[in-house]
Amino acid sequence: MSCLPSRSLRAVGTSRRYASGIAVSLGEASYQHASSATKSTSGAKSHSSIASMMNRLPSQTCIGSLSEAYSSSLKPYAPSGTSSVKRKIVSLLENRRFEQVLDLLLRWTETSFNYSWKAMVSEHEMAFFIGAIVRYQIQVVSEAADAKAINRDINVIHQTVAEARSLREKIRGLYSVLLYGSAEESLYGTSKRVNVYNSKHYTGYVLTQADYENLISLELGNQKLDLASKWFQRFDNQFEEPLTKYTYDMWVLKFKVYSGGAPFLWTSPTTDVGRKDISRRRSVFRAEKAWIEVFDEYLRTISRTTNFQPILDNKMNEVLVSCMGYNGSLSYLTKYIESVWGITAQGKSKFRLEKSNSRYPDLAILKAIVVSFFYNQQFFQAMTYLNSFQEIYGIDLTTSRARSLWDQVFRYAESITSYDEDKALTVFLKQSRINVDTKRKKEDKLRQVQSNANFDYEGYLTFVKDLEQKRTATMSELWQLYRDSNGYFCTGVVKTYLLFLEVKPSSMDRYYDLMTYLAKCYHEYAVSDQSFNRLDHITNRIYDHDERVYALYERALENAVEIKGVLGYIGQIEPLIEEWSLDNEMAHKMRAQFKENRPRYRSMLEERRLRKVEEQVEDEEKLLDLF
Repeated sequence: MSCLPSRSLRAVGTSRRYASGIAVSLGEASYQHASSATKSTSGAKSHSSIASMMNRLPSQTCIGSLSEAYSSSLKPYAPSGTSSVKRKIVSLLENRRFEQVLDLLLRWTETSFNYSWKAMVSEHEMAFFIGAIVRYQIQVVSEAADAKAINRDINVIHQTVAEARSLREKIRGLYSVLLYGSAEESLYGTSKRVNVYNSKHYTGYVLTQADYENLISLELGNQKLDLASKWFQRFDNQFEEPLTKYTYDMWVLKFKVYSGGAPFLWTSPTTDVGRKDISRRRSVFRAEKAWIEVFDEYLRTISRTTNFQPILDNKMNEVLVSCMGYNGSLSYLTKYIESVWGITAQGKSKFRLEKSNSRYPDLAILKAIVVSFFYNQQFFQAMTYLNSFQEIYGIDLTTSRARSLWDQVFRYAESITSYDEDKALTVFLKQSRINVDTKRKKEDKLRQVQSNANFDYEGYLTFVKDLEQKRTATMSELWQLYRDSNGYFCTGVVKTYLLFLEVKPSSMDRYYDLMTYLAKCYHEYAVSDQSFNRLDHITNRIYDHDERVYALYERALENAVEIKGVLGYIGQIEPLIEEWSLDNEMAHKMRAQFKENRPRYRSMLEERRLRKVEEQVEDEEKLLDLF
């Protein structure tokens, strides 16, 4: 892998300045003394002896013996135009001006540009620059997903999604220009299914391992497993004995693409009573491989081509743990955790690694372990490891990096504990060995089976109640654990918890608790629109944490108002809005929505009143019939 260009250039420049300073000073000294001795008419012995002594110095003898070609390099360092360009690009990347760099690279590589880009940067440096842009593009994709998750302003969502799409297409276009001279020619044309270089406009550019890493990472980060797999196939076609040409990062990517090593692409866990599966993949992928098969390839290739042990540091261990979790190899995973980090399934410590060890666990390792067990519905085991790794290795869950752990844990917990009442009835009937038309709706099924003497209606109600209690207990315990961790605000956690509260009308106490937490976060993160802090100088993006909290708080308050209205407590809504609105703007919006929904609430209240009157009349008639 190529090093950061700016660092290598600065190092070379420093060494040259140091060397040239010595050479010039000694040369000038010898020249001055020699000339003074020649011009002296008196032939003073003192001057002659000094010049002779200087010429006999070891340093002067060494410099005088240098070849002309080598000594010519010992000149004061002056940055060339090429190195200045590289430093400018690196400066733009460090300041997160990724789109500027991408547009610059696209312009350089155009065939109409009258100066070859290869005269400015090498192919490895080009791949390094593109790799930085790919990582940024994947970050923008994640931001777009966050914007959708909290139902933000549609303009914000469209803007972020458009930026992610534009960057992706430009990166693909840049590689099209490098290979074919034009961004108009697709990398995925039918003529290139087998050979990516099969084009009459082929420029002669040969993709390096770093280029393949960039392209695989780009498609993987955009949930396109089929396209990521295609670049592995093209790599195999380009090289003889391709496995021996894999870089370490390519092996990591192979586990992610083929064996489930990327948890953000896992399909939501399925249960017999669960709701519809949620897949985050944007393409069909049927070329998955068992993780043990890829792992065996890795071990055999490394042992055959090198004299070193295979690298099993945290980067590789993280992806291996995820693969085991995705494939359901929990017994193997439990043994692996014990052998590598010394923690048993019971949470006991057999040994503890030193911090200097490359396998010393970090937050990413803990996240992979916990998420793997949650994915396989092993809640207790997941929490056992969570507590043990915190206690034994001191892993901190209050940092901003812990947000992704909480996000995935909540997402899988909500998905696994969710249930569909229609599916629940079908499962209960199957357990009771009662045949019924499964295509019918739940109400029709109930009417059909209630006449069946074998149907236990009370048992069915208990079955559904147990599902709801398990779901409520799991989500409530997780929420309390998250609150107790005092960590950074996580959009995904609150969004998932809100989803849990919305599926079935929850108690107002849960909403009050959630809004209290969100109000605290809002006042902690709130930044004025006129403040210079509104621009995040690290990411060079608009600071919007407070806007995310505000959007989720508004959604929670809307739900609380809806619950009050549906239950008939219409008179309590205006005081609720007055007390819990974050600002006048939110209060005005809530009042407008309440005014619009008030007729619906009154209609529901009237229907409920009429229903009770009818029930009272029926009860009275039954009582009269007895007499």
